[in-house]
Amino acid sequence: MFKIRKIRLPFLLLMFGLFTICNLIYLVQSIRLQLLNKECNGDEYYYENLYRLDQISLEKITSIPSQIYVFISSIFNFFINDSILSTRIVSVVSAVLFLFFVYNFFFKRLLIDSVEKSILFIFFGSIIFITRNCFIGTSDFMSICLLFITLWQLIEFFENEKAFNSKKMLLIGAILGISITVRPTVLLVYLVFSISLLFFKKYRLVITYKLKELFLIAFSSLFLIILINLYPVIHEHKIVLDVKEIPKETGVNWLQRNYLMAKFWDNGSLDKGNWLSTQDVIDYKMKNPNAFIPKDNFEILMQEPGLYARQMTRMFVKANYTYFRFMYLFFPILWLIFFPVFKKNNLSKETDKYKLIILTLFLSTLFFSFMAIKMFEPRWVVAILLVYALFSIEYLIKFKQEKRYLVYSISSVLGIIMFLNTFLGN
Repeated sequence: MFKIRKIRLPFLLLMFGLFTICNLIYLVQSIRLQLLNKECNGDEYYYENLYRLDQISLEKITSIPSQIYVFISSIFNFFINDSILSTRIVSVVSAVLFLFFVYNFFFKRLLIDSVEKSILFIFFGSIIFITRNCFIGTSDFMSICLLFITLWQLIEFFENEKAFNSKKMLLIGAILGISITVRPTVLLVYLVFSISLLFFKKYRLVITYKLKELFLIAFSSLFLIILINLYPVIHEHKIVLDVKEIPKETGVNWLQRNYLMAKFWDNGSLDKGNWLSTQDVIDYKMKNPNAFIPKDNFEILMQEPGLYARQMTRMFVKANYTYFRFMYLFFPILWLIFFPVFKKNNLSKETDKYKLIILTLFLSTLFFSFMAIKMFEPRWVVAILLVYALFSIEYLIKFKQEKRYLVYSISSVLGIIMFLNTFLGN
């Protein structure tokens, strides 16, 4: 064992060093292109909702979408007087605090040497930075952090419910509630996660005899949502959520835009990656009054099953490539639990939670592919990927050290190749 380690450690350190350099270059590029960009990055519109702290009021705080994110961004804007940069700084701070949290509550407790612990932590951190969500002034990354914590703790609860008291359940519910107000898209992930739980007898039993604890989560979550929306709940009898909508007076919705983009990408009349505007859809409907315009996803499925099948296949394949691109061998390593040969040496003992996260990721990919029609966006499932990565690491360290070093080395080489491909492509 010592001989194998002596041979592989220098190569591992060399490859991992080059991998780290590539990540640092990519990080600097992300800071320059996203964080310090003078223009808007994609969906950055939150800066328009920032307010001055000397004009603060309950109505102003609670009546705008993504209340917590906008409030914290407004605090930063008070000091730097740059609304766009303020929203981006909140995402960066969220990433830093998130990494600090994960290191202290997971990596610090791993029973491996400090060098290997650092390697694993950098691999994990690279997943965050490669998405670039943490440099963009939207509520996405804050919601990812909150969703990650909730999913991770819920899985641990279903694995060992005795370790969770009422206070912990209330805290989980509070984080869940905040995550929904920050970005309501997380509700879809919670729905898929809940469905995934039902596939396991062990977790179904926990649901039946731990209703009190689950009620505490639901109560705490709902309480926080109402509290954060206090003014609109009292005066307007509604809850304000961060839902991006196309004005109804245009006669166009997101489904129609997505459908036409998918259709035009599929037949080659629109370059992939180019998007249609709302006006483009309006013009199309005027020029083609008898053209099929869907009302819902199922109507597309019935009218154009071929298009739907091709798009879902493309999105599913691209999504799984993206997962591999983000995690390298840490993505397929968890699949080993399905092979009987790895049941030896207790490598696959008590792996229900690993199967659960694999199923949650699989069903989420299918679900979002079905709903999106046009293009799968990894940001929808990044929180699941991060939990998946932790479980892959947890599973991997059960193997002998020389096998772990092999995984690190190959992952480093793959990362270098993919980064070079990205850099040369640009």
